[in-house]
Amino acid sequence: VVPAAVQQRREALGQHLVLYHGLSVAAAKGSAERPWLQCETCKGEGVVWEVHGEAIQQQVWNALGQCGLLAGFPTSWPLRLLTWDEMQLEACRIAHVKKSAGASGLTRRVLLPLTGLPHVEWVGVLRGLSADYMAMLLAHELTHAYLFLTGFDVLNMGVIVEEGLCELVCYLYMQLPQHKAHPKFRFWCWQFVHGEDSVYRRGFAAAWESYTYFVSVFGKDLALSLLLDYVKAHNKLPKRSDTIHGLGLPSP
Repeated sequence: VVPAAVQQRREALGQHLVLYHGLSVAAAKGSAERPWLQCETCKGEGVVWEVHGEAIQQQVWNALGQCGLLAGFPTSWPLRLLTWDEMQLEACRIAHVKKSAGASGLTRRVLLPLTGLPHVEWVGVLRGLSADYMAMLLAHELTHAYLFLTGFDVLNMGVIVEEGLCELVCYLYMQLPQHKAHPKFRFWCWQFVHGEDSVYRRGFAAAWESYTYFVSVFGKDLALSLLLDYVKAHNKLPKRSDTIHGLGLPSP
C-alpha cells in the first residue's frame, strides 16, 4: 500500500510536470512514480499545503491593489488546493458538463438563497504547482471573484469578455515592477500573446486592445478602472472605433 503522503506527492509532481513543463500525462505519471525526482530549478517549489497557498493568495491580493482591484474588500476568500481529479470534478459540477477541458483554477460563485446576494464560497487551484504559477492563476481567479461581487453581469457578458478581463488583470499583475524582470513571468506574458488559440487568448487579445485604447486616451493610471466601468455599464468591451462621446465616459 502506498502511504498517503507519498501518493499526494506523486499527484502533485505529476500535475507540476504536465502544467509547468509541458510533459505528456503518461510521461509525467512515469516520472511521478519516483517522487524524489524533480528538476533542480523547481525542486521544493511545489505548493502542497493550504497555509502556503493562502500566503501566496494574500500576496497576490495585495499586488492586485496596485492594479486598482479589490479595493474595499477587507479579506480574501477561502482557498482550496485540489488534486487533478478533484479539480476536474468540481469544474464539471460548476459548468454542468460531463467532462472538463482540463481546468487548473476555479472560483465557486453562488447567489445566497435567502437574499440573492452574490457570494464567493472558495477559490481553488491545483495542488503541487510552483509558487509563481499558482500566483499567476490566483490573479486570474481573484478577478473572477471581483467581477461577480461588484455587480458585473457575468451570466450575460459572454465568456470572451469575462475571461478576457481576467487574463488582462493577470497580465498586468505579471507586468508589475516587482515581477516584470522575472524570467518565468516574462515567458508567460509572451504566451499570452503568442500562445495557442483558445477562449483565453482571444479574450485577452480583445481586452488588451480595449485597455491600450483607454491608456492612449485616459492614461495608464485611469485606464483599467474606466475600462471596468464601461464593461460594467455596457456588458461588452469597447473598440477603438468607438468615439469617446459614445463610450459614456468623461472626456480626457
